[in-house]
Amino acid sequence: MLSNAELRVKELVTKGWSNGDVAKELALTQQTIKFHLTNIYKKLGVSSRSELIAQELGGTFIKEREIVVSNLDQKSRQVEIVPKSQEEKIQFIDDKFHVGNTIDQLHGMMKEVTKDEINPSTVNAACNCVARLNETINTAITAARFLNER
Repeated sequence: MLSNAELRVKELVTKGWSNGDVAKELALTQQTIKFHLTNIYKKLGVSSRSELIAQELGGTFIKEREIVVSNLDQKSRQVEIVPKSQEEKIQFIDDKFHVGNTIDQLHGMMKEVTKDEINPSTVNAACNCVARLNETINTAITAARFLNER
């Protein structure tokens, strides 16, 4: 069972917040956030932020529906967990990690960087663009693999 602090950290992380933003919001240090994340990962059986997000948000839909209890003629709410289709999982990954948008942004950055004369500064900026894209894609791939295992 997660502590109240761990639940709050998990809630913000699954919304896409960075450790720094979570730390500021909760008035904690980034080291404390990392500590909570380590505990959350262990308790939930995941090994990374992308797996946490995928597990919490990507694997299923939670649908509520109203049912009538026949012998009491009263209405009640029932929660049903429904697995997402492959297409829904792909859409979730793209929505959560913004792979398409990141590719478009980085393409624009690469055009901007390389429109000037090639020099060490523009090469460094281009390398940073590629590294950022690689990180985004690897995170999305990790989350997608995790979803497919579930």
